[in-house]
Amino acid sequence: MLQPQPQPPIYPLSYPNQAVPQAVVTVQPAVRVTTAPLPDYLCYSIFTMICCCLPLGLAALIFSISLNI
Repeated sequence: MLQPQPQPPIYPLSYPNQAVPQAVVTVQPAVRVTTAPLPDYLCYSIFTMICCCLPLGLAALIFSISLNI
């Protein structure tokens, strides 16, 4: 005669004094990316505006100032 197979226990078993496992979450630190400042050539553009060519120096001055904004 075949005997009935015992039912496997339902997992996880809980016992009254058993601690419940906690999930561990690790957080990575924030990464700050810094880049070197771009050269603006402000001194060269002022020199060009005063000594060489006023329209070209004025355009160079406008573009070198707009780089820092």
